[in-house]
Amino acid sequence: MKIDYFIYNVIRPTLKQMEMWSPAAEKLLVMIACHESLGFKYRKQISGPAVSFYQIEPATFSDVWDRYLGARRLKKANVRQFMPDDLLPLNALAKSDEFATAIARMKLYMVPEALPLVTDDEGLARYAKKYWNSDLGKATPEKYLNDFNRYAVDELELMPEEWV
Repeated sequence: MKIDYFIYNVIRPTLKQMEMWSPAAEKLLVMIACHESLGFKYRKQISGPAVSFYQIEPATFSDVWDRYLGARRLKKANVRQFMPDDLLPLNALAKSDEFATAIARMKLYMVPEALPLVTDDEGLARYAKKYWNSDLGKATPEKYLNDFNRYAVDELELMPEEWV
């Protein structure tokens, strides 16, 4: 998958339709996807249950969909608009990049700490480790940053102007 395509045809329009777009949110989702999917190569975890380019695990999905959004009908409707009608929510996560992006954005929205500035790549990488991967995960902030630089920065024709 071309990263430019994913940014301009999946992440940005999804977040804008949700009215939750910001340059930092967009860049952080790209960073997470670059790391978790090894440069948009894997939609399914090699030896585990996680799915989508963000590698969202069923327990994480349930936390967002059932616990958090279950108590917030308007926010849930904002995410549900991206779910294909013919699929159950967990199956939609694996099949719809837009739905997975909406779930990933809500997972980050649940964090009380504000997103780092879009120009602070190291801060975004620390945020990804702390709030996406957690202390229990194998990733490091350096790995998030290195994979972002390797798969996004090296692949993009031009850095989105909102990121600089």
